[in-house]
Amino acid sequence: MVSVSSMLDALKTYKSDTYPEEYSRWYCYVDKEIYNTNELYQSYGYESIYEIYSSGLYIEFPKVDVTGIEKEYLRIRLGKDYKKWDTISDNEFDIEFRRYIERNFLIGDWIEYEKTVLKPILLEWASRNGIPLEE
Repeated sequence: MVSVSSMLDALKTYKSDTYPEEYSRWYCYVDKEIYNTNELYQSYGYESIYEIYSSGLYIEFPKVDVTGIEKEYLRIRLGKDYKKWDTISDNEFDIEFRRYIERNFLIGDWIEYEKTVLKPILLEWASRNGIPLEE
C-alpha cells in the first residue's frame, strides 16, 4: 500500500503550456512507486506517453492546477483585496503566493487547505484505478 501523504505530494502538478509531460506523475502497479515522466524516459527507456500508457504498468496521476488552488485560497482569505493579485501572471503567481504565505505566517493554514482540496481528488482517482491507500 502507498501512503496518502506521498500520493498527495505527487498529485501537486503545476500548469506548463511548454512541457506538460515533464510535470506528469505516474503510479506503478508493480513496485507501487511514483515516477515522473522524465524518469520513465531516462531510466526505463520509454520514448512516449503512449508507450508508457500501453505498457499497462503505470497510471497517470490526475492533472491538478495548484496555482488555481492557490488563487482560490487567496480569494477566500482576501475577499475584495484579492483584486491586485489578478494582475500577476501565472508564472509569477506561485512565487508571490509563497512569499505572501510566509510573510503572513499562513503556511500551516495553506497546507491544511491544500490537503482539503486535493485529498478527495486523490481518493476518487485511487478508488477508480484500484490503488489501495493507507493513511
